[in-house]
Amino acid sequence: MKKLQAAALFGGGAFLGVFGCAFLTKPPSQSSDWAAWAQAFGSVGAIFIAWFVSKQQYERDRRTEFERALVERISRLELAKNLFEMIAGSASLMPDREQWGKFFGQQSTREEQYSSLVRFGDALKDIPLHDLACPEAASAILHVSWLVERLKIRIPQSTEFPWSVEENMLLSGAEVQLENAIKELRQQLAAIDRRR
Repeated sequence: MKKLQAAALFGGGAFLGVFGCAFLTKPPSQSSDWAAWAQAFGSVGAIFIAWFVSKQQYERDRRTEFERALVERISRLELAKNLFEMIAGSASLMPDREQWGKFFGQQSTREEQYSSLVRFGDALKDIPLHDLACPEAASAILHVSWLVERLKIRIPQSTEFPWSVEENMLLSGAEVQLENAIKELRQQLAAIDRRR
């Protein structure tokens, strides 16, 4: 892009130089010549102004699109982080009906909680990983999706605590990965705001 800008500026300067030399070597003698020269200078000026304005608009649009993409990635990662917390809460309360009632409301049943876990897992799977542009976050989401699939199989068959120590560590590690990715994207967004 910088080479293109330099070439455009060099070409424009060369054109104006040739134009100026022609004006100085053969100055207008009649009013119709003055009008022609004024029109020529105006046309060339309008072309350069149009180029400059379109270039500025393109850069502004590009910057805005990049910011929008960053904000969207941050919101998707925050959604995933919230889903992680809900999944952890759903599964950890699964065996105890009294705790379930406190967590989800007094009318809740084990089947309702299980369906909530399934919904949270499905919502997690709906997050488009290719748009995140953050391999660590995508990996964390995939790991937790895999964990939910394992829980969906295990929970209906068991009354014991559904999380193993390894799975709990996996979930905690995934949350940390998401928090780091969110922090990094927010720093990028803040850097863009400071450049303005």
